[in-house]
Amino acid sequence: MSIQDSQTIKVTHVVESTSIYGGHVISAIGIANSLSELDGVIITLYLDMRDTTSSFAELPKRTFFFNSLSTISFLFKLIFFFRNDKPNIIHIHGAWSLITLFSSIYAYFLKIPYVINTHGMLSPKAFQYKRFKKNFAFFLYQYWCLKNSKLLIATSVFELNDLHKFGFSSKCIVVTQGFKFLNLINLKNSRLDSSRVKKVLFLSRLHSIKGIYELLEVWKIINPSGWVLNIAGPDECGNLKKINNYIYLHNLQNSINILGPADNALKSKLFSEADLFVLPSYSENFGLVILEALAYGLPVITTKNTPWNSLEEYACGWWIDMNINTLHVTLLAAINLSDKERGEMGIRSLELAHKYDLGEVSKILYTNYLALLKK
Repeated sequence: MSIQDSQTIKVTHVVESTSIYGGHVISAIGIANSLSELDGVIITLYLDMRDTTSSFAELPKRTFFFNSLSTISFLFKLIFFFRNDKPNIIHIHGAWSLITLFSSIYAYFLKIPYVINTHGMLSPKAFQYKRFKKNFAFFLYQYWCLKNSKLLIATSVFELNDLHKFGFSSKCIVVTQGFKFLNLINLKNSRLDSSRVKKVLFLSRLHSIKGIYELLEVWKIINPSGWVLNIAGPDECGNLKKINNYIYLHNLQNSINILGPADNALKSKLFSEADLFVLPSYSENFGLVILEALAYGLPVITTKNTPWNSLEEYACGWWIDMNINTLHVTLLAAINLSDKERGEMGIRSLELAHKYDLGEVSKILYTNYLALLKK
């Protein structure tokens, strides 16, 4: 299929998730919104969701919802919308799901070029979760979906290297995730108030892969006066109960707050009130929440299992080995900085975050769409 530069193209974005709090869901919605603001492109977003959609602050005008748990009706509904939309390109976010498989099959047989944004779902760490099931699915259909795609998108060099291992180097590119910079509140003065209780923020899925238990262990040791640790994110695999038990067992109720899943309003509030962001993760293909923290002017502590070595380049955070001792030393050092020193780091955080403007990300994607359609 070919297209002229002046012709409007139709791109359908397809997203699967069991939760509205998944990083790839937030990323896909942001990208679809940003692309819809460009001239020459019509965006449709299909969201396969299994929980409430009321927390979405902004969605493209052409957004449709599915529930792939009802397999038959979901399949007919998906085909119906594809046939009505007649997309020039189908952009699939994620892997392993029915919506990934059915969208790939539909595109393949109707000769519609399709793109897959893997969002870290093919990393070695991701394969370890439900390992046998995923290995079976990979050989049954996931490899076929990847092989017949026209383009595979990684969000970092880390993820690109993972995709290269499957033999798809020739059609893999890196397109980072992005942030839409709004008129964020100027927080400089409020963070210089030395009398207030200061806050460390952890915002992610409550899962051991995110390093939450190591963070709790370190917090138990240092338990700094005048500071609290805010933990926000959806429960996964029953970890919330274990975390609450740990807090109770070690009498940390006065210095740790468990805040549950964070919608857009709560997320903005938590970032705005925080003094420091910590994500001691064992695996991140990108770490959108790190970019969000930087965009709110926060110093960041994260690990070398994330692609954020630029924290050291910009002197706006710490990129550390993932172990208890290093996390302990680093968190203590960050807390012992003066408010002024953390504020200066926050200014440099904003400088780094502006490299990931969502408008620029969408332009890069649009250029790649056009290149595909000219082939």
